[in-house]
Amino acid sequence: MKTRNSVIAAIERFCQKHRISERDFGVLAVRDHKFMRRLRSGAGITLTTIERAEAFIRAVDAGEICLTPETAA
Repeated sequence: MKTRNSVIAAIERFCQKHRISERDFGVLAVRDHKFMRRLRSGAGITLTTIERAEAFIRAVDAGEICLTPETAA
């Protein structure tokens, strides 16, 4: 199982790679614009939410979801 810090690091790398903000990542991946803030603060993020975020990363990296300026808007 991944630690909170490794999940945060993976999301940070993803955001840098795809040039999107962490806020946009939260909205697109888990429909929560405060997702990263909550994750960093140690707030109660469920395993299901982490899995949704990781599934989003895999889908984008596999080309199943295309990130465009319109996607993040």
